[in-house]
Amino acid sequence: MSKVEVIAILSQAHEAGMEKLGLLSRAASELDSESGPAALGNLKEVLQFFQGELRVHFRHEEETLFPALQRVIGRAGPIQVMLDEHQSLWRAVDVLEEKTAQLEGASAENRSKIARETRLVANHIADFLSSHIEKENSVLFPMAERALSPEALAKVAEQMKAVDPVA
Repeated sequence: MSKVEVIAILSQAHEAGMEKLGLLSRAASELDSESGPAALGNLKEVLQFFQGELRVHFRHEEETLFPALQRVIGRAGPIQVMLDEHQSLWRAVDVLEEKTAQLEGASAENRSKIARETRLVANHIADFLSSHIEKENSVLFPMAERALSPEALAKVAEQMKAVDPVA
């Protein structure tokens, strides 16, 4: 697997993530509308994506790419920022899961308040993860392409397959 292939796998996951963020934003905006039940289903779909594909993607980065880059450039700087952002995102996802569950069981009088809270968290995640993806695409991935040798990238590719054999 070449440098381009490793980055392509990670970039494809970013593209899928951006599509889900679009769905998340639409769902958040429709929570109080007549489309509310469909919006709730879309929130659940996005949460399932987060717990599945996004979790695997983060593991690819945290267990393979980031350590390889860390050996070359150190942990401080972009790698630490990305790791901190991953943790921050998971905290927000936990809140979104909680709010989605509350929304599902909400009484008519509480639904509007919970929908508003859910919308705030969903919009925060959409904005935050979109910004995170942009930083990785424009800073981290080009840095990896420049800094890592073909041998280091081959090792990253092997490790990615160990994390998730589909990679």
